[in-house]
Amino acid sequence: MGSLTLYRFPASHYNEKARWALDWKGIEHERVSLLPGPHAPFVKRLTGDTKTPVLRDGENVIAGSAALLAHLERRFPEPPPAPADPADRERADAIVRQFDDEVGPAVRLAKFFEVMSGAYTLQVFCADRSRLVRGLYRARFPVVSQIMKRSMGIDAERARHARERTRAALDFIRDETAGRRYISSAIDSASPTSRAPRC
Repeated sequence: MGSLTLYRFPASHYNEKARWALDWKGIEHERVSLLPGPHAPFVKRLTGDTKTPVLRDGENVIAGSAALLAHLERRFPEPPPAPADPADRERADAIVRQFDDEVGPAVRLAKFFEVMSGAYTLQVFCADRSRLVRGLYRARFPVVSQIMKRSMGIDAERARHARERTRAALDFIRDETAGRRYISSAIDSASPTSRAPRC
């Protein structure tokens, strides 16, 4: 079995989905954190695109969380992440596609509209970097942030719609999990004390 390497951003819900999938299946892998902006030439050489996450599995390179999860399902079918019942699985797949295509971009846009110019974003992006790299990235970040805003279409009106879409998605999750503790248990187990170093 060849080694697996996950190229990812430290803070991204699409990247987090890939990390969860690998952990759920107990797959040993290396994680390589990338800096948004400077990541683009490296990832483009790997995949022809600039999106993350990217999984290198031996000679195979898979870009994007949906394609990555499909690859893991073929390569490591157990344990399955979805219900065994065909109807339940079809519905689960439809929900995943909706969150990937509609909710994920809305959450990302709303988040970055609020934090793009603040120190928080720099801290998260540079969480595991040396002081030198953090300083260089901080100096370049005004340019990086403008590129990200243009590429994601971030402005006040779109952010307002994105917040509404995010609230609707949270209402959906609340209704779907009524009487069950899966999501609340996952939240309760997360550490509230972890902090990223200054960037």
